[in-house]
Amino acid sequence: MAKDLIESSTNQAPALALAASLCWDIGETKVADDAFRQLRRISSGFDLDTPIFARLAPIADHLGLSADWRKPAPKRKDVGKRPPLDSLGPFRWEPYSAPAWTLSDAQHKQVSLADHKGYPVLLVFYLGNGCSHCLEQLNLLAPAAEDFKTLGITIIAVSTDSVAGLNKMQQKREGGFPFGIVSDQSLKIFKAYRAYDDFEQMPLHGTFLVDGAGKVRWQDISYEPFTDMKFLVAESRRLLGLSGAATLAGH
Repeated sequence: MAKDLIESSTNQAPALALAASLCWDIGETKVADDAFRQLRRISSGFDLDTPIFARLAPIADHLGLSADWRKPAPKRKDVGKRPPLDSLGPFRWEPYSAPAWTLSDAQHKQVSLADHKGYPVLLVFYLGNGCSHCLEQLNLLAPAAEDFKTLGITIIAVSTDSVAGLNKMQQKREGGFPFGIVSDQSLKIFKAYRAYDDFEQMPLHGTFLVDGAGKVRWQDISYEPFTDMKFLVAESRRLLGLSGAATLAGH
């Protein structure tokens, strides 16, 4: 039965291990050795504490092998050039730098992320005045604006509308929205922040918390706008506290 297992179990570890063990137990040392050698070729990932492999320790000893008789996996030659691990990024995740931008508001005034250097900014990317979900999001954001201001956070909404179209969104709320809105009709900044579906070739909703050092501390990119403002206020307070970033109130 053991010989049948060896002949029919190429690269099947449990069957080869059983065959080697059975042959060893009945004194068929040569057959056991052959089965063990065949098994060892695929042994790089074995857990030698598993009973089925632990039983093979006498065979390994008989062949003059160490207690860890596994063979390392052969280095593959069909995976292309392997870059040094250090070139693939930091060992630990770090907040990434928010892409710089300069955009126009409804009065054609140039607004940039650099204007707020040293202070945290909440960027809200929305899909223009024709998006009812976006209107809902901004209407939820407006009452929370004072809470963000208390944390020293400036809110800036980034729209797919043209500069001329920005006022249409402001007119949808009595008195307008208590934060600035800028135009990214070209979608260049949407793409820079990855709030864009390359396959569907369409912009996505995005919310980004940028700290005073210009690092993105939190983000949400989705087909749906982020609307849990209570969570976002609390999370912004926590993250900015951890980062030690400037959070000067009243900016």
